[in-house]
Amino acid sequence: MKLICVVNDPDASGADVSKLLTTDPALATQVLKLVNSAYFGLMEKVSDVHQAVVLLGMRQIRNIALGASVVRAFGNNAEEARFDPRKFWLHSIAVANLSMKVAQMLPATDPDQAYVVGLLHDMGKLVIHQFRHEEFMAILDRAEKASLAFYDAEPTRIESNHAEVGAWLAQEWELEHSIAEGVRWHHTPEKYAVHRLAGVCRFANYVCAIKFLQCPGSYDAVPLGEPVWEPLELTQADFLRVMNEADQEIAFAKDVLQSIT
Repeated sequence: MKLICVVNDPDASGADVSKLLTTDPALATQVLKLVNSAYFGLMEKVSDVHQAVVLLGMRQIRNIALGASVVRAFGNNAEEARFDPRKFWLHSIAVANLSMKVAQMLPATDPDQAYVVGLLHDMGKLVIHQFRHEEFMAILDRAEKASLAFYDAEPTRIESNHAEVGAWLAQEWELEHSIAEGVRWHHTPEKYAVHRLAGVCRFANYVCAIKFLQCPGSYDAVPLGEPVWEPLELTQADFLRVMNEADQEIAFAKDVLQSIT
């Protein structure tokens, strides 16, 4: 997390980030793996951390560090026959990437905060899996048998839901209040006017679902034609623009996941 603080410091330089990366060989390796991935298509392999920082930029370094920290915290502890952790992380990173894209189209909406909300929006499921495992499996059973989203099956088994638990986790990690609220309300459309990051996350989540990248544990049919752009005062043309970029962002999410696992 120290790296994230440095990257967020407006006075920090690329040299500062490079120096800190040298103290974390695992993270430095992950950065080099990503910059050398097919997504960037570089002609020559990059083996110097400072060059990688220059090529990726501070924002991308921060996102890698955050993603790596979250994956390290939870790892593959949620591995089940019906809950593939790798698909979970791929979904989360793809939603984060697309959330940043959507936020860039909106006034007064922080793309970096949107990325974090996208990355953490389903993290409550992992907490429930770890600490309420019997109930978690019962929720999966209910969702599968009734063709429900995980969120819609939760009230039958627990007194809360993964969005509330994820918001609690964001607060425990002392993240911004707006991030916690974005996670808390991402399944609640009537809150999107006030908590715009939640609406951004829902938009990105829906695009991933259309692209057959739903989070594991949901068995509901994706409602085609849902106007997810309307609560954000965007247009259908904006939605189609994001859809056109989705495959590229999902491919990048695969490269990010490959680099941090």
